[in-house]
Amino acid sequence: KSFTEVSCGSTQCLVSQNGLLSSNCTPATDVCYYNATYGDRSFSVGQISLEAVTLWSTTGAPASLQDIVFGCGHENGGIEANAGASGRLGLANSPLSFQSQINVPTFFYCLPNRITESGSSGIIIFGVSGLSEYLHYTPLIQNKRIPSRSEYYYINVTGISVDHELLPIPTDVFQIRDDGTGGTVIDSASIITTLNEPAFSLLRDAFRRKARHITDLTAASSNGIFDTCYNISQTIGWPPPIIPQVTFHLQNNLNLRLATENVLTLWSGDGIHVTVCLAFLATGSLDSTGGMNIFGNHQHQNFGIEYDIANSRLGFAPAHCAME
Repeated sequence: KSFTEVSCGSTQCLVSQNGLLSSNCTPATDVCYYNATYGDRSFSVGQISLEAVTLWSTTGAPASLQDIVFGCGHENGGIEANAGASGRLGLANSPLSFQSQINVPTFFYCLPNRITESGSSGIIIFGVSGLSEYLHYTPLIQNKRIPSRSEYYYINVTGISVDHELLPIPTDVFQIRDDGTGGTVIDSASIITTLNEPAFSLLRDAFRRKARHITDLTAASSNGIFDTCYNISQTIGWPPPIIPQVTFHLQNNLNLRLATENVLTLWSGDGIHVTVCLAFLATGSLDSTGGMNIFGNHQHQNFGIEYDIANSRLGFAPAHCAME
């Protein structure tokens, strides 16, 4: 068999204790357990283990990789787990992340829309993608002030626009503070983008103000974690053809114009109306929480994204990511 439990005194268990994972051991069984919590409040609890993994190379031949460290989750919760996801692929800038274990300093992924393309898979490439000429790059920034946060991929957001109106968000809302708190990270493991105040309120209020003039969007009650929702006619369907345009501005004049499916999420339908909600959440005041802004994977969908760790840069390009 290829599955192996990791013991308490192993290098893998000791390394996990110094990273994003919180791990501990049970002396009676000599098993290394972990507890991982993600930016969107999802979690996984289980044991550190080893397993063989097979990938397909660019030549079409299978490549078998032995003794890959992974977390065998016993308890998993959150949006993805509740939707039946098999797990999460760890891609942090850390020794136990998948790309670090296979010694690859660059990876690329393209995620399809989880609603309109639910029957399709995306693509992930470990190694040089050959797509750099199509990508626009912004710097990847490392937070060296807080050791536990050095594994995150920070980016420099310079502003947010709604319908070409640049919102009056203080720039320090997006930046890493001198004590290492704050900042903005891109995280493929978190679902929804979360923003510190006043960035969230300014984005939400601008969207609401401009949406009042769009006849296809009828304000609806808040739903679950989302406080800005709309009903649209079933005959119009998903996605609605016209919504306020949301653009994230990044360093190097990189402007991420988000598609409707990135800005809204489909919440429910009753056969007459479809309810959609603004797919952003507030993390709270930066002063009270020291929290990070997190650019989550709902906003990554149908973008090709390359993490060029060796050159400290992140590349984006709009794409159609569904693979049949």
